[in-house]
Amino acid sequence: MKLDKPLWVISFSIVLSVPVLAQAAAFGIYDPRSLGMGGVGVTMATARNASFFNPAMLSATREDDDFALGVPIVAARANDPDKALDDIDALENSGDDLSNTLRAFDAAPTAPNATAAASSLAVFNTDLNKISNKVLDADVFAGAILTIPSKKFGVGVHVSGRANFGAKFVFAGTDQALISGLATDLNQCAADPVGNAANCTSAQATVDAEGQITNLQSRLLVRGLALSEAGLAFARRFGSAGNTDIGITLKAQRIRTYDYAISAQETEIDTSRGERNENSANIDLGIAKAFGESYKVGLVVKNVLRKEFITALGNKIELRPQARLGVSHHRSWGNIGIDLDLTENKPIAEGFDKENRFVAIGAEIDVFSTLQLRLGYRHDLAGNYDGMPSVGLGFSPFGVHIDAAIASNDKEMAAGVQLGFNF
Repeated sequence: MKLDKPLWVISFSIVLSVPVLAQAAAFGIYDPRSLGMGGVGVTMATARNASFFNPAMLSATREDDDFALGVPIVAARANDPDKALDDIDALENSGDDLSNTLRAFDAAPTAPNATAAASSLAVFNTDLNKISNKVLDADVFAGAILTIPSKKFGVGVHVSGRANFGAKFVFAGTDQALISGLATDLNQCAADPVGNAANCTSAQATVDAEGQITNLQSRLLVRGLALSEAGLAFARRFGSAGNTDIGITLKAQRIRTYDYAISAQETEIDTSRGERNENSANIDLGIAKAFGESYKVGLVVKNVLRKEFITALGNKIELRPQARLGVSHHRSWGNIGIDLDLTENKPIAEGFDKENRFVAIGAEIDVFSTLQLRLGYRHDLAGNYDGMPSVGLGFSPFGVHIDAAIASNDKEMAAGVQLGFNF
């Protein structure tokens, strides 16, 4: 099996191929400013990322927030808890070597060719068993945003895209007998190609002209969602409700699901396989309220309308409403905030990822109004993901703004960058 590109690269290529880019449903990596603060954004968002987190923040804006443009915004995340990617790379190499030696043996069943094929088969079998039932997942985000924040009537437009993919390798128990039988035939043929001609013939019958083992059932399963979206956000401050900010985002969506299985010896992943397309629409609702000059509390529910999609292989992929609470403290020199998932986040592809319920804490220190230093930490209350620290940097000279961030632990890594303009 050959993976020409890492899973996150494949996902990113799918995102970039979406005609109208938009974000996917779940809370996550969205933009580098939030990423640098552990994922905090419900009440810490500014004009440059409010549409991604909480539309209410378009009217809960700071006095110095004005017209903001962010393009491009890109981020990527990969989670490989079992080091499956290393094993996939090893299987790629041993699978290619096996195909080459089996093809040579099929063309000329000599003792040297049988010996080489038997040796390659042993390595391939070891790598095949090593990767059994390991999973990895990745998601990629890309987009652009234009906002005009205002306490009277804030407006934001965004186009963005997020692809979330999972891969799982399943070793079929029946393959062990098939591989053991082939190994026996190859070793017997290598010992005496003439006296054990029946073994040579039997081994040839198990292999096709491309050096593939026929009836091999072990598979790499790939399942995912690429969701594109164009969103229009509105927000207004209601003085009669104690200066409460309320926002809504209307979203037109295009959904592409992917679901397919490829043989352990297949040489290439084709991202056009197992694809289904649908058009849909959804909404996000958000609220924020300031307490004095320094404190804010907010709540957002994203993708209020639950959606269900059936993949090409008949599996179900769901987008569920997700609620998040945010609290923050603001000073002239910086901010600190905490976000908490009120709902458990179910994986888009069941069996390829685990549930999570994150709490995040993040801080931003403003240095001379042109440099922002950010720190954050994300913890999973469901206990399925390790804690992940993050760091970020913002630089905003003369109306130009650059954000960059990275978050990492032993099993997971995310990074993002954004170029924007504030006027």
